[in-house]
Amino acid sequence: MLTLLSAALAADLTRMPDASHAEIGAVYAGSIESGRIVEGDLTVADRRFQQHDMLFTLAFAPVKGLAITAAGDLTAAWSYKYFNARTMLLEPVEGGGSYLGSEEPVDGNTPVVREGSGLNGIWVGAALAPFSEAYAKNHRVTWRVDVGYRSGSARKNRWTVVDGGRGAAPGGSAFRVMGAFSRRTGVSEPYIRASWQAESPVEVDVVDEGGLGGTLALKPASIAEIRGGCELHSSEGDEISVDVWVGARY
Repeated sequence: MLTLLSAALAADLTRMPDASHAEIGAVYAGSIESGRIVEGDLTVADRRFQQHDMLFTLAFAPVKGLAITAAGDLTAAWSYKYFNARTMLLEPVEGGGSYLGSEEPVDGNTPVVREGSGLNGIWVGAALAPFSEAYAKNHRVTWRVDVGYRSGSARKNRWTVVDGGRGAAPGGSAFRVMGAFSRRTGVSEPYIRASWQAESPVEVDVVDEGGLGGTLALKPASIAEIRGGCELHSSEGDEISVDVWVGARY
C-alpha cells in the first residue's frame, strides 16, 4: 500500500480496506538500463544495470477511512556490469584520482561486475481517505494520503561487502508522503498521484571484495514523482482493466 512502483492500477492508488478488514499484496518490478560513464570527453566504461524488486504490503483499517500500513521492500537481485572499463590513475598526494590518461583495457569483453541482493528496509506508516466514492454518493472523488517511514541499514547495504556479498539497501532511512485522487465515471477512472521520498544521510563502511575501503558519508538521492492516467474497464463490473498513464520522476 506504500508502493511507488508503476504496476498499481488507478483503483489500487486510492483503494482503502473496509473497517476492521486487512488487505495483503505483492508487487514485482524489474528494470534494465544501458549507458556510459564519461569523464570529460573520455568514455570510462560501458555500463549495464538490471534490478528485480519485490514489495510485500499489508494494510489494516481499524475504522473506515484510516489504515495502518506496513511493507517489506526486497531486492531479489541487482547487478552493474562495466564493459571496456579503464583503470583509474590515483593521485596519492591529494587522495583523488582520474581516468584521463589511463590505458585502454586489454580485454574489454570481460566485464567488471558488482552485484548483490537483500532487504532494502521495512516501511511502516498510515493512510487516510478524507473523501471516497465508496462512503457516500455526494463524494464525487476518492482522495487518499499516505505517510511512511522506512528503516535503514548502515551495515548491510549495496556499498559494503559483508561476508563476501553486497546487500541492496541505500544505507539510510527514508520518509515518504504521497497523495492520490481518482474518480469513477462509468467504465473509466481517471486519476493523478504525486509523491516525495526523502532519503536520510548515513555513514557507511565502503569496503570492496578485497577488504579495502573506509567510512564514507553518503546522501542517497531523494525522489519526487508525479503520474496521471486513466484506467479503462471493459464493463462496470471491472472484468478487464487497462491502465494508460504518463508520469515524470526526478
